[in-house]
Amino acid sequence: MEKINTLYRQCLQNGFLKNIAYLLPFLIIISISLTLMWFFNIGKGGTSIKGLLMLGIPAILSSLFLIGSYKCTDVLSDSLNIVNIRNKFTILIITLLYCLSILILLTNNGRPFYYFILLSAIYLIIFIQIISKKDATSLILIEIILCMLNLIYGVVFKYPLYFGYTDTLGHLFMSKVIYVTGSIIPVDLALSYANYPLYHILVAEGSYLMGIDIQNSLFLIMAPVFSILVVFIYYIFYRTTGNSKVSLLTCMLFSVSSVVIIYGVYIITRTMAFIGFIVILYLIYANLNKVKTRFLLLLLSFFLLLVHQVSFPQILVLLCILGVCQQIAKKKTYLRYEYLQYLSIILIFYWFFISIGFTNQLYEIYAHSELYDSAIIRESISTTGSRPQEIWYTMINSLDVSIFIFFSLIGIGYSLWNYKNNQYTSVFVLFSLIVLPLFIPNPIQSLWQTMTLFRFDRFMLLISPFMAFSMSCGIFIFYKYYSQKHPQSKYALVMLIIVLLSIFTFVSITKSVRDSSILSSQSPREYFTKGELNGFNYIFNFVQFGSQLHSDQYTARVFNPYKLFNGSYRWNLP
Repeated sequence: MEKINTLYRQCLQNGFLKNIAYLLPFLIIISISLTLMWFFNIGKGGTSIKGLLMLGIPAILSSLFLIGSYKCTDVLSDSLNIVNIRNKFTILIITLLYCLSILILLTNNGRPFYYFILLSAIYLIIFIQIISKKDATSLILIEIILCMLNLIYGVVFKYPLYFGYTDTLGHLFMSKVIYVTGSIIPVDLALSYANYPLYHILVAEGSYLMGIDIQNSLFLIMAPVFSILVVFIYYIFYRTTGNSKVSLLTCMLFSVSSVVIIYGVYIITRTMAFIGFIVILYLIYANLNKVKTRFLLLLLSFFLLLVHQVSFPQILVLLCILGVCQQIAKKKTYLRYEYLQYLSIILIFYWFFISIGFTNQLYEIYAHSELYDSAIIRESISTTGSRPQEIWYTMINSLDVSIFIFFSLIGIGYSLWNYKNNQYTSVFVLFSLIVLPLFIPNPIQSLWQTMTLFRFDRFMLLISPFMAFSMSCGIFIFYKYYSQKHPQSKYALVMLIIVLLSIFTFVSITKSVRDSSILSSQSPREYFTKGELNGFNYIFNFVQFGSQLHSDQYTARVFNPYKLFNGSYRWNLP
């Protein structure tokens, strides 16, 4: 009883964030135990074993690290200058490797094993530049942008038509309708996008201005817009935390995150909404001229509203959580309540007075009580096997997730414990802790209701910069703690971090797009060949409209958008 009273008095003396950090290692262990019990209870023992290997062990290791590191003084600083290397030398090596990677793309039918090795080596050199004593911020950001473009264009222009999860096919047709008609798509073509046309207008305008077809316009325009985000992400974290090393590493980890690479090559409406979200965060934290900032925030808010219907309320929820974290940490007020109020007002007004047809459609979908009667396990979870080879395959394919879990929990826990010395870092890591279940595999992601019905899967891209930031903090904290404790082992620590980051990068960039069987299973490819596209064109040209076709799911998605609507015959659209 006396020990409990002592612990209670200590908690009262500590701040709220420090108490969260103190309890975090124990909560992690309890959560892992309860999750394992839940999966065993529903008869998914194989899934629980995979979860323990993929998440449980690295989470427990990070918990043990946190318990020891709380005794240490501040270790998160901007003084991580480990190596002294000449920029001219690194630029020469990166240029050679980059040109070689392009040559490999041009001379091979696909992306071979050694292509990923070269890209991983380039990212490794970028990391060495980050921890170097030389200041090369602009150079590093340019290199990261070029690597992202390499990964994106190496897919979308390597194959005749990369379709990803097939939404691209419908967006291409809607952009084509705008291109041909000169007006937004009618409601009877696609109710979900008739009132959210900015993405399709941009693609159609790009096709007009550059004199290229719709497909090339989509891929050519969107990739640079997406990759340039690393500059905004750098300044978001640098101007709030003042730590350039952590901010640069955040940009690098963001660029190699598998979810970011997936949406880099799968640039659809939700990706454009993410771009708007990052620019809004930049304006909020940039501390620029108030009048100009408010005007730009007004424009970008309407951009978000008109570019993707589902992302806007999700972004609003995330901004509210970020505002609450700001109040809890009692740090400088960047995100103001008035702006959140404004976003809520325009969302309600637009959904209920302009796009009322879409709102009614949503109500009809979500109002059925039978959808919530019982928890439905997603098919991808319910069909997972528990054979030893499948467990080992899952482990190898999820090494990037394991490494992320280890470092991010360290970054979150220690930054909360030492929140008084970490400026605005505590706000971002507290936010990362709250939204972490939306990013990593857990029981929430096993349910059909959360991931498919309420589209929780779309949160992953929106929170990816904050996940990269927490991991970046964890890497620096891990190094600084052990280098202070064992000064003679500094270079051994650097080599360990380099190895872990190399594994993280290689697995992430390899498994993100299913065009390689290096780490992925024999799953259907996500692109069409020239022969298949010729076959589709033949059907469009010679098969009568209304004929019954039989095909696989991916081919069916090619023809689904092509339906009769107001203006089909007038504009001679298929």
